[in-house]
Amino acid sequence: MYEQTNKFDQLNHPVLQVIKIQKISSGDNRSTKYRITLTDGKYFTKASVNIQLNKMFENGEIKTNSIIE
Repeated sequence: MYEQTNKFDQLNHPVLQVIKIQKISSGDNRSTKYRITLTDGKYFTKASVNIQLNKMFENGEIKTNSIIE
C-alpha cells in the first residue's frame, strides 16, 4: 500500500532538476524567452517557459541544477 501511495504522490508532485537553460531572444530584442531541459533522474524533457517567469531566471532563483516541484 505504501508503494502505491508513494508513486501516486510522485505523479501529482513531481520533483525535477533543471539541467540546461537556454535564453532565446526574439528578432526585435524586445522579448526574451527561456527554454529549459528538465530531468527526474531517469527521463528528461524540454519546455518553454512563460515570459511571466523570466524574473526567476534573471535574479538566479532558478538556475542550472536547481530542484523544482
